[in-house]
Amino acid sequence: MDKNSFANNYLLSDAVPVDPTLTVISAEELALAIEEFINERFRGIAKVTIVPGISQSVLVCTEYMAFFFKQLLAEIYGRVFLNISISSEENRLSIFISCEEDIPLTDVQMRSIIKTARNAGLNIYPDRRLIKLTLSYADAALRRIYAISPHDGRQIMLSKLCEIFYCGRVYSTVETANTAITKP
Repeated sequence: MDKNSFANNYLLSDAVPVDPTLTVISAEELALAIEEFINERFRGIAKVTIVPGISQSVLVCTEYMAFFFKQLLAEIYGRVFLNISISSEENRLSIFISCEEDIPLTDVQMRSIIKTARNAGLNIYPDRRLIKLTLSYADAALRRIYAISPHDGRQIMLSKLCEIFYCGRVYSTVETANTAITKP
């Protein structure tokens, strides 16, 4: 499968982030949203697992986080299987993206992905077979003042993933999280 066939097969849009706002969101709900979205829609080319014990909040740009995963999947377009593990390490959330072969990205593609990760608020450490992303936990004052409820955080991240991947489709807060509807 080539890159265009991949984009057509998975109905990927050309949507890009427009709002660089950082949001305080539960790290666990962020991880659960990413796991649900990728495991449901990209089964066979990527799998997300979450290591239990994530209990803090993070400050992240949800649109750029969604764009990071879209860009990564679109650039690799199923040539290798990606194992994505999300866990808590000391004072940060860590995301490990690995595969059994070298990650098939050119230098230009990798630089673009690095830029997107940094715009999301992530620290990125790429290697031949592993991309490590870290996101520092938000301090207690930020969590108290700006944090949104955990349920809303999951819905917000799922909506941003749908908007960036599929241009305008959002998760309904009324219907189940498995059903995407078009914005009115």
